[in-house]
Amino acid sequence: MNLDNWLLYAGTLILVSLAPGPSVLLALQQGRRAGSRLALFGALGNTAAGQIQALISILGLGAVLAVSREWFTAIKLLGAIYLCYLGLKLLLRSGADAQEPQGATGPRNATGLFVQAFLVTLSNPKSILFFVALFPQFIVAGGNGSQYLILLLTMAAIAFASFWLYACGGGWLGRALQSPRWVRAFDAAVGSVFVGLGISLAWMKNA
Repeated sequence: MNLDNWLLYAGTLILVSLAPGPSVLLALQQGRRAGSRLALFGALGNTAAGQIQALISILGLGAVLAVSREWFTAIKLLGAIYLCYLGLKLLLRSGADAQEPQGATGPRNATGLFVQAFLVTLSNPKSILFFVALFPQFIVAGGNGSQYLILLLTMAAIAFASFWLYACGGGWLGRALQSPRWVRAFDAAVGSVFVGLGISLAWMKNA
């Protein structure tokens, strides 16, 4: 892969990674509640799931997903249910933990942050379809395996960095929003968007 193609590929991924979506909202929420340092585990979970989706696309399974209504429907419904679950959990929270010191979490919470981000990212079938459309534009027929490695490593670095940057923004919000009333309002806003995204995902059709 030449430099011009790599820059175009990286620029495309940066724009997509920074666009608002479930992972961005989750990064903000994890950063606010756990702090930017522990949110690194969420960034790792997001990156790991993205790599699995990219590998599925490269191996050709993404093409099957693009034409199989049953598989697409199953994955999107699981993703929609999980997003709605996260949203309702935020909406129903009483706000009693609003004064919880930032970063006051243990290893189990670090694991929870990883798993949560992993599931949110992995359960979105639109990402796989996006990679199915994106990768062929930058893969040279007859080229060696190094081009795939470059695509995957570039994607991993950008996904990790964008998630963590948003988590840092969430950490700043956590320090700025000290009032329980503002914390509840923030959680309610993010929860509402999660529920909306879940409903939108459930209604999404396999084009």
